[in-house]
Parts: sequence; C-alpha cells; structure tokens
Amino acid sequence: MPVLSEHFLPGVIANFSNKHPKAEFQGAIQKSPEVIFSIKAQRFDIGLAEPRQDTELINCQRFDVDCVCALPSGDPLLKKSIIEPSDLAGRSCASFRPENHITKALKIAFDDAGVPFDPKFQMQNGAAQYEIITLGNALSVFSPLTSWTHRQMWRVNRFFEF
Repeated sequence: MPVLSEHFLPGVIANFSNKHPKAEFQGAIQKSPEVIFSIKAQRFDIGLAEPRQDTELINCQRFDVDCVCALPSGDPLLKKSIIEPSDLAGRSCASFRPENHITKALKIAFDDAGVPFDPKFQMQNGAAQYEIITLGNALSVFSPLTSWTHRQMWRVNRFFEF
C-alpha cells in the first residue's frame, strides 16, 4: 500500500527504531496481492494489504471506518457535518477504480439511496484525485488515511477541504 509505505510507516519505523536501536528494516512497496504472496512465501515478517481472508500464515484484521467527502474549497456542502448520497446527486465525482472497496461501498450506498453513482474520474489512488478536486472538477470520498496523507503532504496549502 504505497500511501502507508511512503507517508505513514517511515514515522512508525523511526519511532520503533528509537526504542529498539538494534532493529534493522527493509521495506518494499508492492500491491496487496504481492504482499500476501510474499507473506505466504515467508519472505516478509509483516505486511499491510487491503482486504483479504485469513490463512494459516496471514491474520487479517478488518477496519471499518467512516469516509470523508473531499470538496473543492468554498463548496456549499462544507457547511454540512454529514453528507448523504442525495447531496451529491448530479455532481461530478472522482473515485477509485471499480474494483476498489471504497468504490464498491459507494455504489451500494448510492443504490440504496436511489441516486445514480457514475464517477467521471476513476483513478488508482487518492493522490491522483487531488488535482481534479483542487481545480473544482469533482468531489471525492476518501478513507481517513487518504485524508491524513493529503494533510501531511500539504500542511501549509490545503487545496481542498474535507
């Protein structure tokens, strides 16, 4: 998971290293299926991957988190504390690719609300959606991790709001 590997784990590793100075680290950024394969092949001691099932060598822990809606700065929906699918009806949306678990959950939520979900922009990750939102071309729905990453990368200039 590149977002975790590039922006979150280095700080975790640095803090762990301070407490355990003899520990050594090797990191690799791979897609979730490759991480799972490497764990099964016992090439990694630990790995972070998106949803899969437990196996003899893999213990998965499911995290259910509330997502956040990323909107261009000044958007009127920023005044709302909770944004429903009906609030987004007819609005241009950026989303993850169709196989992503967030995209699948959004499709279900929109279907349940009777609102069409047809994202105009389907991107591999949240970072690829930032510029589209910044320019006012779309809104998006992110995990809290994607939101955190955006805030870490652009601490001074926030180009859009959550």
